[in-house]
Amino acid sequence: SFVSHRGKYRLGPRTFRYKDQYKLVEYDFKKETLPTNMSRKVFDALLEACNPDYMSNIMKDELKLNITGSPFGFPPEESLAKAEGILKEIEKLIKEKDELVDLETKTEEVDKKYFEVEQKIYDLSNELHFYIPQEGHSVTRVSAINSSYDLEQWQEKLLHIRDIEVINRIMAGSQREPEKLHPVEYIYRSLGCGIEALEGHDSRVQYLLKNIHATNKTYTIRNIFKINPDGPDDRKGSGKRVLLYHGIETSGILSILKRGLLIAPHGKAFGSRFGEGVYFSDHFGKAYMYTRGGRYRYVIVASVDLGNVFVNVRYEDSRHNESMPETGVDTQHVQGSAAQYPGKYEISMGGSTLNLGRFWPLKTIHATLRKDQNQEDDPDYVPPQIMEESSEGEEEEEDSDEDHGSYSTASECDADNTTGDGADGEKRIRYNWLNEHSEFVVKDPASIRLEYLVQVGQ
Repeated sequence: SFVSHRGKYRLGPRTFRYKDQYKLVEYDFKKETLPTNMSRKVFDALLEACNPDYMSNIMKDELKLNITGSPFGFPPEESLAKAEGILKEIEKLIKEKDELVDLETKTEEVDKKYFEVEQKIYDLSNELHFYIPQEGHSVTRVSAINSSYDLEQWQEKLLHIRDIEVINRIMAGSQREPEKLHPVEYIYRSLGCGIEALEGHDSRVQYLLKNIHATNKTYTIRNIFKINPDGPDDRKGSGKRVLLYHGIETSGILSILKRGLLIAPHGKAFGSRFGEGVYFSDHFGKAYMYTRGGRYRYVIVASVDLGNVFVNVRYEDSRHNESMPETGVDTQHVQGSAAQYPGKYEISMGGSTLNLGRFWPLKTIHATLRKDQNQEDDPDYVPPQIMEESSEGEEEEEDSDEDHGSYSTASECDADNTTGDGADGEKRIRYNWLNEHSEFVVKDPASIRLEYLVQVGQ
């Protein structure tokens, strides 16, 4: 005696909601057997990146997905595509609603328009939950996505789902013929890029550790992997390439290695305060703040062709509302209040620049550069702030494995960024990492080349 009421019910395919129709895939990665020609370090990192229990917990606990209501415990591709389209429509409606709220004169027509927009948002929110089923909504009502914050949460959720979708396919493929090809070997080959675990005495490891420890925080670096060690660099650009950091989640490792770093497709997910683009930092600690994972955390080191750079000076204005111009700019450099001294401690690694110097207040660096310019004719002049960097103790540190060369040995710098006196009596600032260190917003992912994967112990 079912009676259909318009807008109250939505009928769907019976198999879509049947909880017993599909069973979650059980994975066997043969952990006890090491594939031929694969190092133990690479093997263990790949196992962690495709841990089924970890993925299941993310989907159920963090993303709140009703994984028993979809094939293989995962929303099908057509559902994800529909959900992305719905979010785009909701984004436009939220902007329209905000514009109506900001109107100085409120009329009956404006109120009517406002309620029409809200009704559309409610309808689309209901549609979205149909395509991406959520846990708990059998007993609680569906919440409308009626604010920018709610929208960003859903955009971030879909990005997570997309990453896990890639991993899901790779993991499922690894179980097809495990007797012919080791499952982890299948995963490795499916990425389409090589991964090499570097030894602690490798000069590249030494330079990266030196740069990481310059952030004045204690990190235990377990491993550094070279990504695609034999692959050609076929990027076309300005040639002004630097090594920068990008923090990632453990659940996204396989997706990033296979597809590269991509621009978020829907605006402000994962934070897009300074416009659309792929976000990097020259400060390892800042990138690390964006990592999430289980046993280890991971940070990507990428070679970025900066091209034409637009400098946005944040430290002088904390509001910082400027956005990268739409044309004529390849990278937006959002300057923080601290930086490394340019030029003096820069080295080249594989054609990309890496600065090994410590971080100083930017105003101190600017003052020093002005002194340099005023006294450039004096061959004996050395900036006072740099004397500490160029002392004999620093030179010994570069040649010593004891201070920064040991893989598992963390930096001796204090974990809380302790202040210290410079030669001119000015104290180092205590860094507010999320707000006071530089960001680089790269407009074109084609200018990015993944170089290293840093594994950090908890």
